[in-house]
Amino acid sequence: MSVLKHHLGMFEGYSFATQGAIFPHQSAQDVIDWDHHADAVEFWPCGDHEGVALVFYRQTAVTATDLIKLDELLTAIGNDAIETYARIHWLICLDDYPLDELTADMVTGLDIYYFIGEPFADLSQDAATALLEKLYPEQYASWQRGCPDQRFDPEAFWSTWTVHEIELSSCHILMARAW
Repeated sequence: MSVLKHHLGMFEGYSFATQGAIFPHQSAQDVIDWDHHADAVEFWPCGDHEGVALVFYRQTAVTATDLIKLDELLTAIGNDAIETYARIHWLICLDDYPLDELTADMVTGLDIYYFIGEPFADLSQDAATALLEKLYPEQYASWQRGCPDQRFDPEAFWSTWTVHEIELSSCHILMARAW
């Protein structure tokens, strides 16, 4: 039996045997300890842990194996910050990797730019400007000086990037990767 090293939130459940919801909500450790096959149950994040809900965004049910793999991955990475969960989300949802194929190196080495702001903030303009400054310092300097032929259009800038925005109740995340 595995013991989780990270708090992975609470889970809602459904019992096919009783044809009803499982109350109260179960912790991730309870989900791991549950005999899924004998009781014919399914669990999914109830949303109290935004990072876990983000990782399992596309899944209709989360297994004990999924939770153990996520816990092991977070342990190997060495942190469970929201950025880590967002990187795992990117690899699963945008790069189409299954969770069980992810490694710590894949998550930490993911070649994306990451911006975080207040909930409902418009990060697009600020992120595009920051990347212009970092990647194209001469054009940025010219634009800052107000040269008439140097206009900066964030929408045009993003046209050659894969951009993924995530609205969480605690923050707004913009991740981007150049094509």
